[in-house]
Amino acid sequence: MDKLSQEALESIIAGHQKYIKGMRGGVRAVIKFKDLSGVVIKGRDMSNSDFSGCIFDDADLSGSNFTASSFFACDLKRTNMAHGNFSKCDFRGACIVKANLKEANMERTDMRQGVLMSYAESGMRSGWGKGGNTTLQGSTVRNTDLSGVKAVSCNFADSNMEGIIIHDAELRGSNFKGANMAGSDLTGSNLSGADMTDVVVDNMKLVAVVGDQSQLRELIRIQNERKTLESDGTDMKTLVAAHTKWIDTAGKEGKQLNLSEYDVSGETELRKYPLTVIKAEGSKFTGLFLEGVKMESSVLDRADFRDCKAKGADFRGSSFKDAAFTRADFSNSNFSALKVKRPDGSEILQSVDLSGSKMAFAKLDGTNFAHANLSGVDFSHASLRGCNFKDCNLEGAVFDGADLDEGALAVG
Repeated sequence: MDKLSQEALESIIAGHQKYIKGMRGGVRAVIKFKDLSGVVIKGRDMSNSDFSGCIFDDADLSGSNFTASSFFACDLKRTNMAHGNFSKCDFRGACIVKANLKEANMERTDMRQGVLMSYAESGMRSGWGKGGNTTLQGSTVRNTDLSGVKAVSCNFADSNMEGIIIHDAELRGSNFKGANMAGSDLTGSNLSGADMTDVVVDNMKLVAVVGDQSQLRELIRIQNERKTLESDGTDMKTLVAAHTKWIDTAGKEGKQLNLSEYDVSGETELRKYPLTVIKAEGSKFTGLFLEGVKMESSVLDRADFRDCKAKGADFRGSSFKDAAFTRADFSNSNFSALKVKRPDGSEILQSVDLSGSKMAFAKLDGTNFAHANLSGVDFSHASLRGCNFKDCNLEGAVFDGADLDEGALAVG
């Protein structure tokens, strides 16, 4: 596929600006089956343009107006589409993996399955092969309006769809597995055959929805029955004070902080407390700002950290077996081993156990995993630049689509 330079693209954009203004010499932008990786089309009016079959890998389309444009069978992996207007666009068969669609307008877009015939079958390569189901897997689609969207068999798995409005949409057979749909409004949409496994459902609105809702209703029931500190008539400050006394007196006074199975996603001040040696198995931390939090030597198995922001956090010596970190930002955090003194005065290394956890689409650049048990961890599409994997157990770990330094795993 031919690469189109930024300079050549600017010439086409200039012609398109004249076209939409009705000026002499204007030419509609029709760019088909071109490699546009890394290009910048920022804050421009590209309405009614045609980019069928193009590759936009790592391109910046933010803030631009693409109303009624065609992105049929395009490859839009890692593309910045934030704040853009994509209303009435054709995204049939497009690949939108790990893109940023924050606050984008995608009203009345068409995401039905598309197939490239003549071009792909002639032996040439298109941006997304022969089309396939549209995927926004791992993308950010927060506060976006997808009302009326046609997304039959679309893949929204592991996407952040908080606050999304999807009125009267055709979502039959779509995959929402692991997506964060807190505060979403699905009024009047067709969810027949949709996979809603492990979806975040806080404050989800389901009115006149078509299809079997048993999966969603069960998730909502579980969420509504989750314990909170407020429902227990206590507060974090009181519990942390008892926990601090428990540590200072070596367990003789106070009480260890145990947040197991609690929903603490509303505890916005949590990162300010000393949380060393706590228990929080199966706890829900979803979406919390935890930058710099200290949770050394804690038990956090099955905890839900999806969409958390925890740059520079200290988790040395803790256990996170089967925990969820999808889409979270744990850049420059410390998951390395902790030196622990035995009763006889000798020291041992207490390694972090992340076995079976899911870190797909997470930002983990600069994170220290030295000596950690990473067996079976799903790092699919995670950003892992500058990570330390020295002496890690990486048996069965998955790195499909991950962004890694060359040779980074050689030290594992």
